Amino acid sequence: MGWWEHTLLDSLKTEFKVMHFRDFLSQLPEQVAMKILHYLSPLDLLRASQVNKHWHALCSRNDVWFIKYKEAEFAIPKTHTVTDWKNAYRSKYCATLNWKKGKCKPLQLLGHGAMVTCLAIQEELLASGSRDKTIQIWNLPSGLHVKTLEGHRKGVWGLQFFTDNLLVSASYDTTIKIWNVRLGDCARTLYGHDGPVWSIALKEYVLVSGSQDKLVKVWDVRRCHLLHTMKGHTQAVFAVDVDSTIKQAFSGSADKSIRIWDLDTGTCLRALCPTPLTSVSSCAITSISFDGGYLACSAGNIVWLYSVTTAKCLQWFDHHKKRVESVKLKAVHQKDEVKLLMLSAGQDGKVNHWDPSDYKESLQTLRGASAGVTCTLCDDTRVIGASKDNSIWIWDFGIATRTL
Repeated sequence: MGWWEHTLLDSLKTEFKVMHFRDFLSQLPEQVAMKILHYLSPLDLLRASQVNKHWHALCSRNDVWFIKYKEAEFAIPKTHTVTDWKNAYRSKYCATLNWKKGKCKPLQLLGHGAMVTCLAIQEELLASGSRDKTIQIWNLPSGLHVKTLEGHRKGVWGLQFFTDNLLVSASYDTTIKIWNVRLGDCARTLYGHDGPVWSIALKEYVLVSGSQDKLVKVWDVRRCHLLHTMKGHTQAVFAVDVDSTIKQAFSGSADKSIRIWDLDTGTCLRALCPTPLTSVSSCAITSISFDGGYLACSAGNIVWLYSVTTAKCLQWFDHHKKRVESVKLKAVHQKDEVKLLMLSAGQDGKVNHWDPSDYKESLQTLRGASAGVTCTLCDDTRVIGASKDNSIWIWDFGIATRTL
């Protein structure tokens, strides 16, 4: 082999090495490169992002992590609008690990002078209503008190955020008030009920209220206008909810029935009566929650799960020792199926987290509130409960256990 042949062979070997270590991802059209990255696992994406700046930019794109987030099976459903899907995945991943291990950071908020009866959350703001006639506003990340809203003449039993700055409250004094949270003032007062307003539910601009006067009322919050007054219950209405399409409303009453209403016409579509059990045959419906075609309700110490489409009871739960005060149901769409998650809380001081497909044992039982829990809600990483001992408990599962 002549010298020129050796030179050519060395040149080919060098070229092969260069080609072997060439950044192939940068040579591909961006659309093709992104298609490849979509097949990587979250861990592989993080490893690939360390190759160079270009790979890091591609692997950190929002559309890539949006797909990873949708593919993941998280125990706690997303509740807030997300703009950074990578951080959302990291937060949910850590929260899910902590949830499975039962690892959380409990925090107690003190400030009310009587039993806390209702809660509402909007991004980083938490609102709490109490029998002390006030509404307290808290900063969630820090747990610090922000301000107090005063104006109701009796206890506050319902809270819902309308916008980032507008809060709707329902009171034992028979009124519904709309508050400007930033200014701390009452902007409007809605009159219409002749008894204490026990519960409100708000979707977009439609507000549904239930009262001691046995009525369910539907309001247009934008115009502060009464749309419908729905009659049918024979006793006080303690719980209401609205579906996400604003087509149907649901109400639970002391008459032991649940009614499903058509919001366009104000007519009753159907009445459900939870199967009477010996221990709860004379108990009122204290809480209801609807999502994704399913309805959870409570009476006494029992929780029922219904399919609204078939009007059939799918499951019932009796793990609480005392009356259940709050039920929250969430339908999480995972690939081609719907996974149901449920929170229940009661006078026994427990907050149970359920997977209704396995009703024998709750996934988690949260403790901390020494007295009964009157209501609950959750966001992406926290479970929040209001207590009869005048306090609010926050169980934060977002404490980091692993860095993504």
